[in-house]
Amino acid sequence: MFGVAEPMKPAVYNEASVVSYLTARPSSDIVAAAYRMVTRERWRTASRSFPLVMSELVVRETGAGEPDAARARLEALESVTTLNTNEVFKKLALHLLDPGAVPRRAAADTAHIAIVAAHKNII
Repeated sequence: MFGVAEPMKPAVYNEASVVSYLTARPSSDIVAAAYRMVTRERWRTASRSFPLVMSELVVRETGAGEPDAARARLEALESVTTLNTNEVFKKLALHLLDPGAVPRRAAADTAHIAIVAAHKNII
């Protein structure tokens, strides 16, 4: 379902909150509605200019939760390339946490930061 590759030209990394806003149901909350609108526009324009990439973490995160919403999120990601991951990103994530470069409360985000840092040409 998801292609796996190393991007050759600059690519845009997408994490789970992006696809959540992209596929969110309409909201009467003006801030949530604005985030959704901006995300949809950026998704449309960015995908014309750059390859969109993600990690297996994003696939796991977007596939969790209410089944219909999870299915919509995963369908939105079908055209997004999944980056190769290996031990390098795991070691880098630990190195970011050990000296406190990333706060422990943001440990889950450290994995995303490390994956992007371990790949070339990711914006």
